[in-house]
Amino acid sequence: MDFGLSRHRGIMIVSAACFLFGLPSALSPTFFQNQDWVWSLGLLLNGMLFAVTVINYGVERFRCELADSANNDIKLGRAFDVAVKFLIPIEFTAMIVWWSYKAISEYDPELWWHPFRTFSLGTCVFQWGILIILLFLLNRPIKRLLFGGNETGATPGPQSGGECRS
Repeated sequence: MDFGLSRHRGIMIVSAACFLFGLPSALSPTFFQNQDWVWSLGLLLNGMLFAVTVINYGVERFRCELADSANNDIKLGRAFDVAVKFLIPIEFTAMIVWWSYKAISEYDPELWWHPFRTFSLGTCVFQWGILIILLFLLNRPIKRLLFGGNETGATPGPQSGGECRS
């Protein structure tokens, strides 16, 4: 409805997309296993990219202006700043190094690099790379679609003057 569609039309489009995108997994257990492998591990990458985005925005600014706004019942506090700046990058590094080691040495030591193996490091890097390239190429068109002429996509909000008002 946010895109100007009726509820019925939106439901039909989303239902058709779910059916079409889910069909390969329903027809092939190997495809399903591969996608489960790649995108469950992709959650690690997603979490790290979120942390990087928050760090670039400013962790305290993000917490004060967006997360701890007046509309939220739960306030995050300074522990959030420490977790995003230090804990998440350390955990991500440890987990991705451990997982890569296991993928290379135990899961598929002969063809760990192969982009079309079901359970290989190569298939993850290949599929993540395709998604990152597509999102990079589609970034501006998606921004224009969602935000019109406002290329930054930023919405004006209160400026943080240091400490959050709690």
